[in-house]
Amino acid sequence: MRVALYARVSKALEQNPENQLIELRRWAKASEHEVIGEFVDEVSSRDTRPQKELVLKKIRLGEIDGVAFTVLDRWGRSMGELVLELEEFAKTGKSLISLKEGLDLSTSAGRLMGNILASMANFERDRISERTMMGVDRAKKTGKIRGRHPVNCGCGVTDKNGNKHNGFMKPIRNESNIVIGWKDTREQTPPEKPTTKIEEEPKQEQTGV
Repeated sequence: MRVALYARVSKALEQNPENQLIELRRWAKASEHEVIGEFVDEVSSRDTRPQKELVLKKIRLGEIDGVAFTVLDRWGRSMGELVLELEEFAKTGKSLISLKEGLDLSTSAGRLMGNILASMANFERDRISERTMMGVDRAKKTGKIRGRHPVNCGCGVTDKNGNKHNGFMKPIRNESNIVIGWKDTREQTPPEKPTTKIEEEPKQEQTGV
């Protein structure tokens, strides 16, 4: 199998990628895999990973059959990102190999572990979604306003800058205390009624008989 060896180190901590590469070379030799190249990302605070993107490009073009790294967190920045790549590799028949976790999508045991990781990630996403919806419902019940407040808001709250919203735009709430609109409470001056000027008819001069 044609594989890429991938390592990631922190530039801020001045880490040496050679420790990871030595372990990966030893594994590749024992497994009799063909090493196409070694790719190292030195991550700074910007957290860009051009070498990882290059490996993914080569895999998608069919130039290599998989990628190996020492630990999962050297490859994936988040569980969500890792799960997406696991799903992609499983569908295309490519291998994602992590030495520490024993993950290898080219084996049945590795595919099972990948499915477990994907299920855990989906479970966590569902929990986050549920907590978000619970927070939204709780905010609605307490009358909190979601989204941007209007200019000259008069809802009565004090924002994070210490400014109290005591303007003339008052919230309109329904029976469930949910804001459904806004009302301008400024006194409206009734328009002046137009005045009609009545012109007097000219008096006719009386003529003597």
